[in-house]
Amino acid sequence: SARLFAYSHAEILTAIAEFDTHNLAEHYGCASTGAWLARVLKMKRTRAYEYAAVARKLTGFPTILNALREGAIDYTSVRYMLDYATYANQEELINIATHSGYQGLVTALAGADTTEHQPADTGEACGLHIREDGQYIRGWFCMNTTDGAAFQAALRAGAHAYADDNAMDEADVQMMRSTFGLPPARLMLQSLMGMVHMVRTGAAKHATMAPAAQVMVHMTTDGRAFLPNHMAAPATRLANLVDHGDLMGVLYDADGQVIKFGRKRRLASSKQVQVLLGMWGHKCAVPGCGHTRFLQMHHIRDWAEGGVTDIENLVPLCSRCHSLVTDGFIRVVKPGPTLYFRFASGEQWVFAPGRVGYRDDAAEIELDGWGVDSFADEAAPTWDWD
Repeated sequence: SARLFAYSHAEILTAIAEFDTHNLAEHYGCASTGAWLARVLKMKRTRAYEYAAVARKLTGFPTILNALREGAIDYTSVRYMLDYATYANQEELINIATHSGYQGLVTALAGADTTEHQPADTGEACGLHIREDGQYIRGWFCMNTTDGAAFQAALRAGAHAYADDNAMDEADVQMMRSTFGLPPARLMLQSLMGMVHMVRTGAAKHATMAPAAQVMVHMTTDGRAFLPNHMAAPATRLANLVDHGDLMGVLYDADGQVIKFGRKRRLASSKQVQVLLGMWGHKCAVPGCGHTRFLQMHHIRDWAEGGVTDIENLVPLCSRCHSLVTDGFIRVVKPGPTLYFRFASGEQWVFAPGRVGYRDDAAEIELDGWGVDSFADEAAPTWDWD
């Protein structure tokens, strides 16, 4: 029944909140509670982070949580009202949801400011107009995945251009120039203006700007083409990129090997970085994480111990997960073409070439020293890998 469903939601959210309060995600080798939910409970990533956020907010509104547990209101209403809830109005919001349901709650809160002051989605495809005060232009848009990939790449080029041509805080300059992925949200407008400047001055044609604005189209040996960070984009849409775009093609063999640099260099090259990000969907490779910013190319077998700077010995990790590897909470193992992530909790995730990763705690690995991360120091937890 609906009441039992609401009660179940209240219980799971209570458990998640307690888990989050005690910061247990780190103990299990996860960067956040949302990442743990995605990896261990196999939730969809967006739902996992949503549950974690809702559970965290509910700790400040026990009255709303009790109403959910009693079945007076449903989870959807709770999720919506938390963006508007305060200590003073929570009883009123519960009353509206109890008698009018979710749609009534949406109607009652129409035009109200959220407690986090987040702008509402316009729901429009695109638009550009002068704001009411006449001092600013407001714009929005919605584009398909292929255009979106090109726009994201161009934003990155714009970030570099803006950092080069304008006086900025040194920390922001370093962030613009040294990180992968999109610029931070607070610097997105500057990146857009960098794009505008490039077009106006003709710098968009400059050779040094081209790599930052490239879009990579990946292709398998059976002829299937895809965008690494927009997997749902149909191959037919990619034809326009091939015909008219400045693109970089990457061809995978059966083992996923693309570029080899041997021991000529320790740091991954820009092409290797682009390929690795494409292979892992432009996000951290640790199961359940999914962070897309502050990524670092990690040697599975340490360079100092003979590890090579080849694609098969590199994996992208966010800075947080990289720290968890360093502290021994996560171990990266690759005795052959198959990559394993092993966690202090006993979990083990397997990534075979060309296959989606899956959990298999019972998989046996011959830890003969090849391809085993060795960053862990004395602060690492003591537990038996076998």
